[in-house]
Amino acid sequence: MKIGEIIYEESQSGQIINSKLEDYILVEGIWALYGKRNGTLKYECLNVGKSKNVGREILYDISCMHFLKIRVDGTRKYINQFKEDCKFMYKAGQPQEYLYPIIASRYSSFKFVYVYDKSDRNEEKKYAQENKPVFWRNGKPYK
Repeated sequence: MKIGEIIYEESQSGQIINSKLEDYILVEGIWALYGKRNGTLKYECLNVGKSKNVGREILYDISCMHFLKIRVDGTRKYINQFKEDCKFMYKAGQPQEYLYPIIASRYSSFKFVYVYDKSDRNEEKKYAQENKPVFWRNGKPYK
């Protein structure tokens, strides 16, 4: 596994451009999700996560993007770690299932990138502070 390697990338039309998901099953580390809105050229950092199984986590996130619809029955505001309201509601215990369909609706293409080779909370936080991911919550709701 190589730092900076694209684990998975999808085009605006939903076509898979690059996928190395199977190589990341049971691999620990930190990943970052980047997305691009229609009509823009630049990717922006959307989320950062750490995991003992990067491939499986990303596979689940992609599944949520493609196979779950946006839900409007949430009861809590989704506030990121930078105290910003992300303009949707979710139910406790289901943040991914609410978040990733929202990401799929707001961004036209996206990529997951491998950014660190250990599942380390401090490195995740450092990367997030440097890249200001739109939806990052440091593993728990903002308080």
